[in-house]
Amino acid sequence: MSDANDSVRVSRIKVFSEHWPFDEEIRETASTLPSHRFLAKPSGQYSYVYLTRFVKALSEKHFDCPFSDVTVLDWGCGKGHVSKMIVIWAQNNSIVATFSRRGDTCFGQEVPFIERFNIHVKPLEHESI
Repeated sequence: MSDANDSVRVSRIKVFSEHWPFDEEIRETASTLPSHRFLAKPSGQYSYVYLTRFVKALSEKHFDCPFSDVTVLDWGCGKGHVSKMIVIWAQNNSIVATFSRRGDTCFGQEVPFIERFNIHVKPLEHESI
């Protein structure tokens, strides 16, 4: 195994071994909409929490700087819960969240996290197919 792969494996084990608190703001917001209720339970929320924290750890290691110094592109931010996690608990205000002018293009549903946490979203400018 290469040193890079070993380093990623060690980082993954470290991040996934740590306990992270349940995000009550996400739970509260998610519980108000049937399409988002999966985020109101630990089993639905933690996969996003752990994966986002893993991206944070890898970014800090790769760029050799605090995550707050990295600009993050959340391409197709959907419901906005990952953008919320990055902005709020990763203390990273340099996020570019995007979705189509029609809202969440994949599901056509509401975006309560974007609205509640006032996350600036840059609409994708593209021609309709």
